[in-house]
Amino acid sequence: DGDVHYATGGGLIFFEAHTLNVVGSASWAAEGTVGPPGDHVPFGGGAGGQVVIFASQLNVEEKLHISVNGGNVSCAVSEDGGALVGGGGAGGTITMGWRGNSTPMGLGIQLRGGARPVGQCHQLSDPVSVTYAQGQDGSSLSAISCPLGRGGPFCVRCPQGMWSHGVTGEQCNVCENKPEFAYYTHEGVSSQWCPYECNDGLPERSKNVDCLGIFGFAFALLQTPSAALTVLSYFLFVALISVRGSWKDRLRKFLSIRDPFESFIPRASSFRFEKDKLPFHVCRVFLYG
Repeated sequence: DGDVHYATGGGLIFFEAHTLNVVGSASWAAEGTVGPPGDHVPFGGGAGGQVVIFASQLNVEEKLHISVNGGNVSCAVSEDGGALVGGGGAGGTITMGWRGNSTPMGLGIQLRGGARPVGQCHQLSDPVSVTYAQGQDGSSLSAISCPLGRGGPFCVRCPQGMWSHGVTGEQCNVCENKPEFAYYTHEGVSSQWCPYECNDGLPERSKNVDCLGIFGFAFALLQTPSAALTVLSYFLFVALISVRGSWKDRLRKFLSIRDPFESFIPRASSFRFEKDKLPFHVCRVFLYG
């Protein structure tokens, strides 16, 4: 029917071989198309297709580009002059049944969802509406289960800050468990609880799980029962010392009061002992009061 307007999907590209050799450069595309233009109706873009490769070795002489992009957004003007937008197609899927030990060199992939075409849709006064109409990006994954801590189409080791349980063969997931002032420390993590350490200058993670600053760490430490008991004991000890010192001062002042009769008792201003009487000296006894 000549009145039917539609976009086409990207279809399927399938390879299965022990070794694939790409001489020079090549491009494998399974892309969706843009909907054909209409007078007053925009047509959505087609979805990206799928590229499936089962191989143990892929030799690329120069460059191999694999694309499963979705068809772009299309625009039109309604009968009353309003702007209309047709949604972009979603990106497709690249699936690798990879049995090799390393990632092939010279390989590039593209999985973009349908976007606003360059130089088109000038009649739209609100570019945000085009953003809402863009297609979702596609995905790349492995057709076989990856080992723990690996993901993506070639089961590569997850970098720091990412993890994978390896069951579905999808891309590594982003870790989200570290505090603000910390950094991830390990590659190839198989759990969402990724190991991390606190930034330099902060107390170590074993004592500071939330990687708090010096003052925050001290305040949090004071909120623990053992720390609170220690602080309370310290203040009680200081209070007891202070009270004891006050009583000692009072007692010392009391004992230092002079005898009121002391002024009536005569006293010698000095004591003298000549050298010629030294042999007869046994002891001295001073009587006072």
